[in-house]
Amino acid sequence: KNPDGSFTSHLIDFGLSRVEGGHLTLRCNPYGSHYAPELFKGQPCTPASDIYSLAVMISDTQNTFDNLWPPGVKDLCKKMLCRSPQHRPSLAK
Repeated sequence: KNPDGSFTSHLIDFGLSRVEGGHLTLRCNPYGSHYAPELFKGQPCTPASDIYSLAVMISDTQNTFDNLWPPGVKDLCKKMLCRSPQHRPSLAK
């Protein structure tokens, strides 16, 4: 929380990044719930995997700061959390 009462969000790297097209080596860690479903199936990491993980983080904060999110964020998160990577929105759309 900022001194003026507003909030600032920060994205951090958990050290789990992979080169696009690389495969994820699953290991026990507290952030496993942020992995896209296709990664658990041994499919390669793609930008769609990042979209899923970002939606998980946004959804987590929505539960706490629901009144701070602009309209449409919940609907966008639902699309970003689609189990099928090809049906998730992309950064290009």
